[in-house]
Amino acid sequence: MDKQLLKTIRFEEILQWDVKQFYITKISSKFRIDKLGNHIIHETKKYQLSNEPDKDFNILGVSNKEGMYDAYTLKGREIKQKYHKVEDDWLVYNPYRINVGSIGLKTKDLKGEYISPAYVVFSCKETVLPEYIFFLIKTDTFNKLINDSTTGTVRQTLHFEKIAEINIPVPTIKEQKEILKEYNDTLMEIEKLKEKLHIIERKKDSYLLDELGAEIYNKQKNNNRLINTYKSSELNRWDIWAIKEKISSKKYELKKLSELVTEKPFYGANEKAVKEKTDVRYIRITDINDDGTLGNEFVSAEKVDNKYLLAQNNFLIARSGNTVGKTFLYDDSMGKALFAGYLIKFVLNEKIINPYYFLYYTKSSIFKKWIASNQRISGQPNINGQEYLSADIIVPPIQKQNEIVKKIGKYNKEYQLLNEQIINKENITYKNFEEIIFN
Repeated sequence: MDKQLLKTIRFEEILQWDVKQFYITKISSKFRIDKLGNHIIHETKKYQLSNEPDKDFNILGVSNKEGMYDAYTLKGREIKQKYHKVEDDWLVYNPYRINVGSIGLKTKDLKGEYISPAYVVFSCKETVLPEYIFFLIKTDTFNKLINDSTTGTVRQTLHFEKIAEINIPVPTIKEQKEILKEYNDTLMEIEKLKEKLHIIERKKDSYLLDELGAEIYNKQKNNNRLINTYKSSELNRWDIWAIKEKISSKKYELKKLSELVTEKPFYGANEKAVKEKTDVRYIRITDINDDGTLGNEFVSAEKVDNKYLLAQNNFLIARSGNTVGKTFLYDDSMGKALFAGYLIKFVLNEKIINPYYFLYYTKSSIFKKWIASNQRISGQPNINGQEYLSADIIVPPIQKQNEIVKKIGKYNKEYQLLNEQIINKENITYKNFEEIIFN
């Protein structure tokens, strides 16, 4: 045991101004230990996609749930920043969310080639397999190593220079292949289950669109005119991307969101999050799952201002970043909570719209198309409160809304049960892998 009261370190060896770096998690392995940076290459080159304004670019996304996925398609003119290009077998992670497994591996089946500059992109040298590094980074032990290498109480920031300094076990390529082979069958089984999830999602979306008689009309695509004209009443913004697609229904009327709320949009608190449990939870965009549920990470706000406390059926929509348009419905059973600054609160008129119907509607392809058509791309995607109020919403009678909510609720239960099965299988797989690598 080291009984020194004082420890000295050379200035050039200091990576961060945080004493946490001197209390590093000890790792042991039957394999050789080496710095991760000796086996990966930081891919920093970026491309100005706006140089090809009319070209469609498939953009990738990364989440802790899905890994890397095809997120959306944008015209070159809509992409103001330089984007990373991602080659097959390269890895990408979110430097602010890697502590919850937000890393993805680019595979041949993905159409996307580019990703936001907010992500960190790296490739592997011949000494390690990309799949091995992907598995390694998803383990609990690696997460502890991340925490040792990052600063801050909640938001873990891990840039490439820091991840490169982390020590990892490095089996030979032959050993890596043998280790991964053991899990191939399980991984294929998990992928099949995930495809079943996608089928449920597609069924749910098709059901909703059919029930609403929903149609999407693109005025620009359906004519060959060089100049398009619009009525001033059709315009919500004075830019050339303001009108791409219009929603209509063969069965029911459309209402603006402004007709469905009882109060003005209200922006959340700009408070610092602290990693401790109190009687008031602090809800940030990153705490909200894509299906509208809350994640497991519980944080509190440094200060609690009662004006940001949520009430039953308050509705939150993300206004900025890659998660613009993400939605959440608050229920009192979740416990007291306040919401963070990049979320906007809407108070729905429940005489006109069932809050759960609105939640399911915002998860549908028609609302996502509205988001894609109305977000501002300069800097980062953004839709403000007033712009959200201009959204067209298909509003059937309350009785029909209740019927839709009941049916989609059944789909959601089926989805949740299957998703729990996938999570359990993944956890067991990563745990078994971890036990072989670390000891």
